[in-house]
Amino acid sequence: MDTENHCDRGILILAYGSSSYLRAAKVLRQCLKIHSPNIPCALATDQYKKQRLKRHFDTIIPIKIKRESYTNKAYINELSPFKRTLYIDSNSLVLKDISHVFDLFKGQPFTHSAGNVRSINDPLMTRYKNKNAVYRSMKHYQVEHIRCFNGGVYYFEKCLKADLFFNKAQEIITHVADDEIAFAITNELTQIPVVYFKKEIMRNFVGVTKEKICVLSGKSSILKKGQWENPAIFCLSSGVFRSFHFLHFVYMREKLKLKLNNYKNLGNEILNYFRCRG
Repeated sequence: MDTENHCDRGILILAYGSSSYLRAAKVLRQCLKIHSPNIPCALATDQYKKQRLKRHFDTIIPIKIKRESYTNKAYINELSPFKRTLYIDSNSLVLKDISHVFDLFKGQPFTHSAGNVRSINDPLMTRYKNKNAVYRSMKHYQVEHIRCFNGGVYYFEKCLKADLFFNKAQEIITHVADDEIAFAITNELTQIPVVYFKKEIMRNFVGVTKEKICVLSGKSSILKKGQWENPAIFCLSSGVFRSFHFLHFVYMREKLKLKLNNYKNLGNEILNYFRCRG
């Protein structure tokens, strides 16, 4: 795939810093090959010199500029080789076909999950580690309310409105050190209308107590805050993988399924090869 010529649509994954993000990106790519095999997938990474990456991804985009890892999401519009991009966090599982997302949000400069509107004095704002920086930034930009959302999935297009949005986000993210907060403040400042993702498209791990998922068969049921939901994309977080959260073991189970499936496919290819020769 030629990165100089923008493909019409595609998926972008980031893997920057820890090698665990690169391993997770490969797992996500395997999910995509099963459920959305016809959508091109690009990987933006600082580990671009690893030759085997070309076996997994259609395009490898080198990240040569050293930044704090949290700032890279503010540059995904510059990193993406596609005209219409669906960005997915590497720590995610795709459980269904997601090709329809590009049709649902065609024409939208920037889209994310709905989240909740919070005021600058909302007690829940204190959950952010950098809450003082968030408070100062909201005061500085004269923003009284922001929509707090999960930043595991973003949809955006190559257009002037998106350029305006990301340019402002790049300025703000250096102060708040959090892509979700930076984008939330940018939303308020640019006032670009946002059509939010529905629950059927993506959900995160917060509040999930039970699951019935399978990356191979397409099962995607999660019990979240007392209700069963069926998201196509299930976003976890690096915090889940650093703990004994039950979803850590769910992720490892699904990862093992993908690995065994790869061995099965390889075995079938070998058998077919010898059958053809025979």
